[in-house]
Amino acid sequence: MMNSRLIVAGTAWLAIASVFGQDASPKITYKTVAVPVQRALDEIGKQAGLRLTASPAVNRDIVIVSVQTMPLTELKAQLAKALSARWEAAEGGEALVADTVVRRQEEQKERAEYTAALAKSLKELVESLNPPKVDPKSKETKEEAAARMQMSFMLGGGAPGRATIKLMQLIGATNLAAIDEKSRVVYSSNPNRMQRPLPNGANAILAQAVADYNQELIKRQRERSEHPIPEDERMKKLREMFGDFGEEKPIEGTPSKAILVCARQPFLGGLTVNLKIYNEQGKVVVNGSQMLSAGGAMFDEMVGLEFGPDGLPKPKSNPNAPANEKAIEFSATTKELAEMSNVMTMSSSPTKMSDELRAKLLNPEQYDPLSFRHSEALIAIAGQRKKNLVAVLPDTMESMMGMMMPKGEALLPSAYLESIKGKVEVTDAGQWIIARPTQPADSRANRIDRVALGTFLRTVTAKGAVTLDDLAAYAQRSNSPMEDQATFSYFMIFAPNAVQSGMGGQVSWDMLRFYGAMSPTQKRSLSEGGRLAIAQMNPTQTASLRQMAFGPETNLYAKNPNAKKPDFEMPSFLRGALFGQFGGDYRSEPTEVMPNGLPAEGYLEMKLTQDKVAKPTGNIPAMFGNAVLGPDELAMLKMFKEMPGMEQAASFMPTIDEVRLGDRTVYDFTFTVADGVTLERSLNDDRMSANSPVYKMSNLPADFSKKIDERMAAFKKIPFFDPAFFQGGNRGTPPPAN
Repeated sequence: MMNSRLIVAGTAWLAIASVFGQDASPKITYKTVAVPVQRALDEIGKQAGLRLTASPAVNRDIVIVSVQTMPLTELKAQLAKALSARWEAAEGGEALVADTVVRRQEEQKERAEYTAALAKSLKELVESLNPPKVDPKSKETKEEAAARMQMSFMLGGGAPGRATIKLMQLIGATNLAAIDEKSRVVYSSNPNRMQRPLPNGANAILAQAVADYNQELIKRQRERSEHPIPEDERMKKLREMFGDFGEEKPIEGTPSKAILVCARQPFLGGLTVNLKIYNEQGKVVVNGSQMLSAGGAMFDEMVGLEFGPDGLPKPKSNPNAPANEKAIEFSATTKELAEMSNVMTMSSSPTKMSDELRAKLLNPEQYDPLSFRHSEALIAIAGQRKKNLVAVLPDTMESMMGMMMPKGEALLPSAYLESIKGKVEVTDAGQWIIARPTQPADSRANRIDRVALGTFLRTVTAKGAVTLDDLAAYAQRSNSPMEDQATFSYFMIFAPNAVQSGMGGQVSWDMLRFYGAMSPTQKRSLSEGGRLAIAQMNPTQTASLRQMAFGPETNLYAKNPNAKKPDFEMPSFLRGALFGQFGGDYRSEPTEVMPNGLPAEGYLEMKLTQDKVAKPTGNIPAMFGNAVLGPDELAMLKMFKEMPGMEQAASFMPTIDEVRLGDRTVYDFTFTVADGVTLERSLNDDRMSANSPVYKMSNLPADFSKKIDERMAAFKKIPFFDPAFFQGGNRGTPPPAN
């Protein structure tokens, strides 16, 4: 009997001890802006007297925490939930490890949501094929009707646009959703090895498209004959360049082939889909396009904005906002960064960065890109609502669209939460505010490498310019700032030439990777006029070239034997892009001109040219302070400043009074992939000396000044740089309303 009593008493004591043990969980008071998970766990564990660790997969994430006297057990549970992780026993304490089951479910859910979004967008496009008829009693003016018809044409209306929608419907949203990022899939009525067959029923759609196109063309030609528009010199020059630019002719005979090109959109989400129908001579006779939306980082951010009377974006107000809300108080450093990185006011932004902000931006591994505005906003909101906070934010919180936001206005918590809800799911319940990415799997997969970014920024700052070797080394570990937009403001402040290569166009990250994989022997041979055969390229080079040739950003250039040699030089990136859009034959399509993939007999040639460059000094806005400008860029700035009709564009550009001169080596790469068909890329290698003399722009060395003037004269001859093209000009009018 005594033993039984002891057992009962012991059991009761254990139960009581268990309850008290839960209540006795260490109380944690802790606040941090965005930091790697392990750093937060180290500081929390130090308070609790426990060893808390994160597995590598979990530690890649970034966490924001603000708790006031909260039991450790509760904080651990919320961290695990926010990070799609779980706790398990580890040597000397506990480890936070990825919950593979939960993460797999998240990946599947995101794929299903993407497919559903494409299906919804496709359904809306299909429904647009039979729009409601315009009420004849409508008060719509002729001008409004003409504008509506013009907009319909610009958005892919007409026979080609309708045919594109019908072909997309045949392929189906599920197959379209399977197209990976950075890929480009080509469907064809007569496929080769690099193409996929169009589904059954496509031929009838294509035949109808040709018949409808001819009917619409006859109607347009009749309307134009009744309202003739004389062709100006710009259009004549474009015809010299592209042969058949802007010409519309009835389709005779049976077209030989049709292709449907589908490519993922990097920013707005979804796909761009382009239909091309070729005649027997291989010329494009029908060209239609459509966009299939599925949301995306920039799209979601645009949804969270509204526009003021000045046309500038601002956070969307929340009609259900609490009446007693207080504006979020941001730190002086965050305010300075916001003002400095605002592209809408960058020409008048502060000319000198504080030492504190500079130190933080140059060390993103210590001061996380998410540790500024978004961390401070969420911590302030939790404080106002007297809640605890755990937040895991995607890197897409920072973007080009965010850099357009006005920064001087007070920001209320409800407006901030409204602006981020496309990217972040915020739960406010009980004692907790929990913020998680709406797409956690995508967020984890696209975390930027903070260490690589910091190393690159500090190197560029020390050297005063972006050297090609440093940029190529960074590209081996990281995506372009155009993809990893959390880095965009960093690059625009410290290394703008790593984003935009002046008149050379956007810097090609694939070309950087190709260059980074070149051996000293290959570089020397190419610089001496040699060739590098595609068959002799190493795996990294082959993969980079394949992405450039067949990826979404491909732009092959094919010489037009019938085009007159223009009396001005078109930048290579613009020439290739425009030929792909207007050149009008099969040679601009990589899967047509390379039907078996990269040709072994193709080859690379490289031309090196030396030039002088200028880096602004003195009283210059911070966003331009690290830009290195060549003759082309200086000529363009000068032209926009001096040319009548370009005043609005010029207002966004800095006034440069003094510069320091340096040297630039331009690497022009030409890949010949077929007879008369090339893929061209350019990379710059800039060198600046802190000891080089400072020149007034009005007193540059004579040879440098002469080259700037020569380039400006050449640009003025390019029709696309005519102010009339920016402002509308005499480019024709939409067809009159019926």
